[in-house]
Amino acid sequence: MTDKNSKNPLGNLPSCAADYIRNVIKKMRWQKKARADVQAELIGHFEDALKDCKTDEEKNRTAKEIISGFGDAKLIATLARRAKKRCRPLWQKILIHSFQALVIVFIYLSICGVYISSGKPNISINYVEWLNNYVQVNRDNSLNCAPLLKEAAELVVKMPRWLDDSNAKWPSDFNGIELEKLENWLTENSSAFDKVTDALKKPYYWSVYDTNESDFSKGGPFNRLMPTLSKYRKLAQAMNWEIRFLAYKNNTENALNKAANLCDMGHRMQGNGLLIEQLVGIAITAIGYDTILNVLDKTVLSSEQLEKMQQFLQQRQDDKVIDIQAEKACFYDFVQRRFTDDGKGGGKPIRQGIGFAGKNLPDLIFNILTFNLPSKKETIKKIDNIYDVYQHGFDVADMKNIEEQYNKATQNESLLLQILTPALGKMVILSWRVKTDSDGLIAALAILRYQKQTGKYPDNLEELLNKGFIKRMPFDAYRNGPMTYKKTEKGFTLYSFSNNFKDDGGDGTFGKWHDDGDAVFWPVAYPEK
Repeated sequence: MTDKNSKNPLGNLPSCAADYIRNVIKKMRWQKKARADVQAELIGHFEDALKDCKTDEEKNRTAKEIISGFGDAKLIATLARRAKKRCRPLWQKILIHSFQALVIVFIYLSICGVYISSGKPNISINYVEWLNNYVQVNRDNSLNCAPLLKEAAELVVKMPRWLDDSNAKWPSDFNGIELEKLENWLTENSSAFDKVTDALKKPYYWSVYDTNESDFSKGGPFNRLMPTLSKYRKLAQAMNWEIRFLAYKNNTENALNKAANLCDMGHRMQGNGLLIEQLVGIAITAIGYDTILNVLDKTVLSSEQLEKMQQFLQQRQDDKVIDIQAEKACFYDFVQRRFTDDGKGGGKPIRQGIGFAGKNLPDLIFNILTFNLPSKKETIKKIDNIYDVYQHGFDVADMKNIEEQYNKATQNESLLLQILTPALGKMVILSWRVKTDSDGLIAALAILRYQKQTGKYPDNLEELLNKGFIKRMPFDAYRNGPMTYKKTEKGFTLYSFSNNFKDDGGDGTFGKWHDDGDAVFWPVAYPEK
């Protein structure tokens, strides 16, 4: 037998056998150890077959017969390689197959990653420029009160800390020193108040957005707007205390004019522009309504003053509270920056817009792996359909079913649409609350005016309508019908059913919407703190 550990284990074999073995080992193209094992096995096979041969000629002949029996060296190499693979230990097979699977998965995921990352969006529309044209409605710039209101907001002296921390609702709640501080602070804000009066002489309000900051997803027009909106809130708070102080000093005529200015400022900002602006406008209007009700409660107004305020509010009773076109434009801009564009309205989402590809994480992953991505046109259509549902909610009060409607509208939509659109449902609710607030205040003014003129309170709201004290029945969105009015021993109560959709007999909190009682407009009574 040949020593397998010798430097030339093929040296004792005929040259044809040695060449054959070398050829087989070369064609195996496998691990070094496996090739060495196969070589040793072939050498051993030839040595066993040749050990009884007496001459070199006989060894050559026998070797050639063996080679002829084995066949093609390449085929033997392939069979040997496969045999070695089959003989691996189970753990090694599992490890190798797992690694192969991981490599395949990695390659496939890389292909998917390249697919969703490939392509560029086509920014064909500057939606900030579109928004500027939409809010201005071809009006002349001289008719816009926004620049003057912005100047007024810049002039505001911040509410002092002691007043901000106070629970006081009326100047009579303060002591003499606090009243003097209040008056001094209001005097410091007189320039801001005068600027508001000048601003509201112009008939319209609209913001002018910076078209250079056209990417809504990166803040875009919001960036410059937010500081001003914060100052608008502070301006409204200062105006609120000015009105209360004037009424406290029995300067009711001036107080009511200022209250009209405060409500008008809020009304101007509603129903136009970005949603955040409209929300600030709603908040300012709510401050105005609350202030007027406090003036009604704390002072004695003439029938003429009540009628003047009522007419002012009725002129704005049908104004749009919230407009969602700017919000829709934000979505359109979001899509155009996260989809490719084939020039025909189609295209696929790129990496930043992959949230449009599935309604949940498993669905999103499956659609990415199967290249089942929505087109740009399909996504825009879904956005339009969802906004149509919300727009219907602004037009038709259905507070009981509002959550169900919007969940149904978005439940099968993409993750991004599910995440970004529910805020609109809250806007629908807020819109109807504002309308109910407005109707409640108008009804309270009409009831008090009726009492001034007749010496008694009306028996019901229909009496107010029939005698021309109101143009229409005050609407309670939570009842989906007339607001609830009841005469009492001390006067009357006026309220909405609020969030629980039931009549709690006027048991609730003044000016508050909650789940365990009514939202009360009258009598004006704040809870003890």
